[in-house]
Amino acid sequence: MRHFFPDIFESRALLSRELDVRLVKLKGVRAFIDEIPANYDWKRYDRSYGFECGIMCGPVKRISK
Repeated sequence: MRHFFPDIFESRALLSRELDVRLVKLKGVRAFIDEIPANYDWKRYDRSYGFECGIMCGPVKRISK
């Protein structure tokens, strides 16, 4: 988001600070999105989980075929 849509990222970062909403966890601590280092390695996270909203909202394990 920061790389491809910098204007939108900046507006969301400002809004999250105005609302005092920390949207991510970095090393177990809630942080604002503009506190995420630009070179943060997201590849280390398990991407086999998705997020689904239906009757129950929450993370779901994806089944690979």
